[in-house]
Amino acid sequence: MFLFNVNIVRDESLTSIRNHARIMRMVAYLLGIYHKLNDIPKHFSGGPETFPFAGGYGYRPRSKKYLAWKAKKFPGRPLLVATGALQAAAEAGSITATQWKWTYRAKSPHVPTAGGDILREQRDGRRRYGNTRPLLDSIRAEVEVVSEREIRFLIRKAGMDYARLASKPFYQTRRRASLG
Repeated sequence: MFLFNVNIVRDESLTSIRNHARIMRMVAYLLGIYHKLNDIPKHFSGGPETFPFAGGYGYRPRSKKYLAWKAKKFPGRPLLVATGALQAAAEAGSITATQWKWTYRAKSPHVPTAGGDILREQRDGRRRYGNTRPLLDSIRAEVEVVSEREIRFLIRKAGMDYARLASKPFYQTRRRASLG
């Protein structure tokens, strides 16, 4: 889960408190959509952001044993990409927004295993075999991390989106004509 807080000071001459809250909720939602469509796929691209310690995401280095296994089993695929199921789950996540923050959650906390079935307990207490396992916390943290460059861009985008929405007549303060 990734949380991003949004704070913008309201200009009282442009919009009411209620409309400010509506605009902020819409801005937060738009930031979440942008992050889902543009930033989440970068985690699976194998680009410079994903280089361990050197990239913007700060991924931890993998062991030589793991890298050898991955090169043999899934040749040419970048970090976090084996079958593509983790990427599909991350990109199918949901976004919720309030006037103060937006939250992004991956669709499924389980990812397919590389092979074989594992025994798992169901909610009803029965034991079944399945081919998924829970997502490791270390991998979840790597999928959910946001680089400093992305944060700076999202902050600028929030200001631009707020100004664009606040200028629409729907969100502006309506003045009553005086009878006097």
